[in-house]
Amino acid sequence: MKKILFSLPVILLVAAGCNSTTPTPQPTTQQTQPTQQTQTIPTQQQQVAQNPTPTPIPTDTAQNPSTQNLKTYTNTQFGFGFSYPSTYTLKTSDKTNVSGQLFIVNISGSAGGTNSAPASNISISVWSNSKQLSPLEWATANSSFSNYSSGSLNTDFKNETLAGHQAISYSWQGEGYGKTVIIANGQTILLLDTGANTKSDQVWKDFDGVLSTFKLTK
Repeated sequence: MKKILFSLPVILLVAAGCNSTTPTPQPTTQQTQPTQQTQTIPTQQQQVAQNPTPTPIPTDTAQNPSTQNLKTYTNTQFGFGFSYPSTYTLKTSDKTNVSGQLFIVNISGSAGGTNSAPASNISISVWSNSKQLSPLEWATANSSFSNYSSGSLNTDFKNETLAGHQAISYSWQGEGYGKTVIIANGQTILLLDTGANTKSDQVWKDFDGVLSTFKLTK
């Protein structure tokens, strides 16, 4: 028989291999960090969209009956015209028996407020102005008709134009309250005025409506 010879180093290596054990891997634990929730802060535009501006409640804006329907008056002799509320009654006269007064238009009626005829009255009168005085000169010379005074009687005095012509306007106070507008038109003066017991009477607003439609045709 043949003898098998092993060297000592080989025997030691084999023995070492038999005694060695492969280490078992240890399981690893992962600690999951809790997810932080971020709070989204709405922008100013988003807040406006979420809280819209309240819609106004509709209200009844019907026009006052005294100014809802208008009538038109035209005077071809003296060349003027205007519109006025249909609730008023219009009367004209060329027989005034007042020196210098040529013609007068009276618009009267109950226009609301605390006033009653003749306080609820609007008048347009035509006066002779052969000297062609300015509206202020005529008002000063005819203060009994114009209700004009250089003192504290008049308020809101204005130099202005009406229908493209030189005019003055002012308010006055006597037994009641009044408004006056005077226009120079060649050799005539047109005096427009109204009176009321209080400044809250509808006739004051209606007078402004007459002025806004007033026209001179010659």
